[in-house]
Amino acid sequence: AGGAAARQAVLALAERWRATAGPTAHAAWAASAWRRAPAAAGFAAPLGNETSSVLAEYAVRLREALGTAEIAAEGLVADPQGAAERPGLASYRLLTDLALELARLARQLMENLRLAWALRNLVGELAPMYPDILGRLPRVAYHTEVYGRHWDVLEQLLLTLRAEQEARDHEELRMAEMGVACGPIGFHLCLRFPELVYHGADPTIGPKVFEAYRRFGSRATLHAVTSEKLHNSLPEDYPFDLVFIDGPHTYQNVRRDIELWQPRVRPGGILAGHDFTCAHPPLLWAVLESRLHGGGDEVHVGADGVWWWRVT
Repeated sequence: AGGAAARQAVLALAERWRATAGPTAHAAWAASAWRRAPAAAGFAAPLGNETSSVLAEYAVRLREALGTAEIAAEGLVADPQGAAERPGLASYRLLTDLALELARLARQLMENLRLAWALRNLVGELAPMYPDILGRLPRVAYHTEVYGRHWDVLEQLLLTLRAEQEARDHEELRMAEMGVACGPIGFHLCLRFPELVYHGADPTIGPKVFEAYRRFGSRATLHAVTSEKLHNSLPEDYPFDLVFIDGPHTYQNVRRDIELWQPRVRPGGILAGHDFTCAHPPLLWAVLESRLHGGGDEVHVGADGVWWWRVT
C-alpha cells in the first residue's frame, strides 16, 4: 500500500507539472540532449542563455527528477518486499528524496536567474560608458554540481586540486583566505584535508578563533592583519594552490585583492572568492573587469555565490 501511495503522489506531481508547464518546458522535456552543468548565466547572445533557455534547462532537470521517482515508485508497487527496508519507510524515503531534490532545483533556479538578471542590469549600467561591453565580458558559467554553502564548493575545488597533486606526487596543499571572520571555512577545510597548509588574514580575528585553530598546529596560521599586509609579509617564492577572497565587498577592495593575490597562485591553481550574486553589484563588476583585463574568457560560479577561475 505504501508503494502504491508513493506512486500516486509522484504521478500527481508529474501530471500537475505537465498541465501547468509552458511550451518551452515541454520542448526541453522532449529533447534528450541538454547540458547538466555548467549553465551559462551571462547575457551575450552567442551563449544561448536567455531567461527562456535557463528555464528550459531546469524544466528538463525537473522532469528527470520526477521520472526517477516514478521508476522507483513503480518498483515499490511491483515488489514491495524487495526493498531493503519496510515498504512504508521506503515510500517515505522516496517522497522525502524527491521533495529535497525539487527544493534543490528550485533554489538553484532562483540563484541562477537572479545572477543572470544582475548581469543584465550590470550590462545596462555599463553600456553608456562601454558601448561594446556585451561582446567583451567573459562568459559566466553557473555550476550546480555542488549544493550547499561556500565551504562545500571550496571543498570540491580542493578535492580536484588534491587529485592533481597526487598525480604529480606532491602532497602539500596551500590555501590562503582573505576575510576569515569567525573562521568556519579554514576550520572545516583543515579538518577535511590533513595535508592542507592554511593562512588566513583578517584584522578582526578574535581570541576565540585563535584558540580554536591551535589544534591544527603549524599548518594553520591566522594573521590579524589586512590582506595587503599578509601579502607583503610572505616570501615571494611561496605560491598557493587556492586563494579565497572574501574581505570587504567594495569594488576597490575586491579589485585590489585580485591584483595582489592572483600572482600568488601557482600555474594551474585556483583564484576564488565569495558573493558573486545580485546583492553585490560592485563585486560583480570588480571580478568581471579583473577577468576581462587579465585576458580570461570565463568566470565559474557555484553555490552560495562562490566564483573562481584557473590561473595560467
